[in-house]
Amino acid sequence: MKTTTTTKVQSTQEVNTSYGLKHCCKGKLVIIPTNKKLEEGLLAQSKSIPEKFTVLNYATVEAFKDAEYCGWQVVDPIIVSETEKPTKDDWYISYLESEPKPLKHNGNCGDGFYNHKDTKKILAMPENISPKQLQVIADGKLKEGDEVLVGCIKVEDDEYKYTSTELFNDQHISYHVESDLKGYITLHKAKDETWDDVERKFRQYRDSLDGVQTISAYTYFLKNNYNIPTKK
Repeated sequence: MKTTTTTKVQSTQEVNTSYGLKHCCKGKLVIIPTNKKLEEGLLAQSKSIPEKFTVLNYATVEAFKDAEYCGWQVVDPIIVSETEKPTKDDWYISYLESEPKPLKHNGNCGDGFYNHKDTKKILAMPENISPKQLQVIADGKLKEGDEVLVGCIKVEDDEYKYTSTELFNDQHISYHVESDLKGYITLHKAKDETWDDVERKFRQYRDSLDGVQTISAYTYFLKNNYNIPTKK
């Protein structure tokens, strides 16, 4: 079952994923050093080999207590936006600070600070990163600075009351970062195809049919290339 986080996004794109067509927003993985104790389930980084990570378990926590293995530090994986700017009550991280860390937008700083290129809106906090996603980072399949697509969900404005005589329009719709009941987000590789990519491929497929252009050809294409079910 899916739900939403409180993080609202302004810009999404429709992307073909292994779950079908999904609305996503672009994000980037950043790694933030912390002073947290070594505990099971957290992500740790080697101080001597910065590109080396591990997800801590009981055995590694016990082993790293030994002075010989003290060269590990707990880090927080965070997904930030390169394009969205934080608004009130959003979380953000600013590289204008001497020690960047997640902060909540409370309106105390001027627009120049929040809109600065080195102030990044946070799309996902460490608690939104699942154990499976942590392991992907530890395995080196997702690295700091890599671009990802964060799954989003459409939300209707609760305060919007309309009747059958009113036209419903998109101004009463917003998109929020999607999460499951545990608060974990869905990440997709940035190389996943957009809807424009799908349409371009279909046009190539359609042109190969010697002028035959039917709805059935389109549904056949989607079902067989993207496993998207079609209505009977």
